[in-house]
Amino acid sequence: MKSGRAIIAIALLSLFAVSCGRESVDVKFRRFEKLLFETDPSRLREELTLRQPEFNTPLINCMPDNPDYMRRVEDFVGDPFMKEIHRLCDSCYTNLHWLENELGQALAKASKLSPDVVPNRFYTMITGDLDDYTNRVFCRDGDLVLSIDHYVLPYTQHLAFCNCPMYIVQLSRRQYMAADCMAAIARSRIAMPDGEPMLLDYMVMEGKVQYFLKETMPSVHDTIRLRYTATQLDWMEHSVKDVWGYFLQNNLLYEKDMARIHNFIDDAPKTNAFRNSAPRTTDYIGLQIVEAYMKRSGVSLDELFANTDSQSILQKSGFKPRGVSKG
Repeated sequence: MKSGRAIIAIALLSLFAVSCGRESVDVKFRRFEKLLFETDPSRLREELTLRQPEFNTPLINCMPDNPDYMRRVEDFVGDPFMKEIHRLCDSCYTNLHWLENELGQALAKASKLSPDVVPNRFYTMITGDLDDYTNRVFCRDGDLVLSIDHYVLPYTQHLAFCNCPMYIVQLSRRQYMAADCMAAIARSRIAMPDGEPMLLDYMVMEGKVQYFLKETMPSVHDTIRLRYTATQLDWMEHSVKDVWGYFLQNNLLYEKDMARIHNFIDDAPKTNAFRNSAPRTTDYIGLQIVEAYMKRSGVSLDELFANTDSQSILQKSGFKPRGVSKG
């Protein structure tokens, strides 16, 4: 009898484990930089032609039949700087199984919120433009391209022409890669209002991105999602009421002049309006607004992403800054 009960117990436990197993979307990155740099130069045009259907996306724009394109490609792969960048990328990211698994689990959660939000194809490439940090991930029309060279910045300080500031270098490590991909997917789906956006529009848009990340990557720490250090996150948690008060007192919520608002939305080591502050203060506040709005409205993710009326979202959220008491 004991052995029979044990067998039943084991069977039930196994069934429970299967039922609680993590669902995952199949994610496979196609490595364009490996194709370029690991193909014999004498066969590069032939190989690009053969594999063109595999890399047929406007985000890469593979055109082996175009002589001008091939000349640029040959110069690119022959450049010593680019060869060194590829060597670093290959040594750091020989395979991306860990990233594919992490994205697969996050996208499984995303597909339950909106089936259309999941990209169809995933690519990596090297751009060589390491100063253009904002374009480290592209997502459009169902394709996602990861500029993988942006995630070897911590290892490129010995290279000439690589002058990225240290706060960007610190945000360019592998632990940020999956969240950056998911953020790019969200931004590709979020509608923005016509005309010049105001600060509140940026705030709510980034709040939508952070909401999406929190829903699809619940085990990822806030410092990774928000791209804050622990000190910056602590400052933001304690100062959110003061930051919100500053926006209201200075009539900044509906401001469209980029000269007045860029300091609150751009990547930077801090926000210059405040001492010892976190950067991108709008991201943290935007998340609180969107979370409050979603609890009150009950709308779907698609409806949230399609709504361009930031003022209405703010009003319906009943937002009140949640801060950690300094006492």
